[in-house]
Amino acid sequence: MVIPCMFDEAQHEIIPGGELIGWIRRKAPAGGRDFFIYHHRIHGTFVVGRWAQDREMGIFTDFLNLGHSINMTRQQAAEFLHRLYCPMSPEEMSRKIEQANRDYTTERINGDGEEYDRKEELLANSD
Repeated sequence: MVIPCMFDEAQHEIIPGGELIGWIRRKAPAGGRDFFIYHHRIHGTFVVGRWAQDREMGIFTDFLNLGHSINMTRQQAAEFLHRLYCPMSPEEMSRKIEQANRDYTTERINGDGEEYDRKEELLANSD
């Protein structure tokens, strides 16, 4: 499931040039003219984006989140190429979304549980 986004200068800052975007465009068909890298100002992450239509329309999709570094790891490079040339089937995409939801829920439960344990420890030590 690819969710389109509207480009918003308050949230998105396009990173011009650089070796990484050059590599991406060389690997992509038709010179990869529709790919760009942006910094998400709110989340502090760097993302490979792909214009969904003409850039002037401002509609794009997130193609690969690089995290808080503008560098691409070998694993991310492999993921980029896989997404580029072997896109996910709807079934695979559904499995990935379900796994991400389970991971998020587990993280929330574990995080809340750890905080609960710390509160219990503080209460026990306050006597």
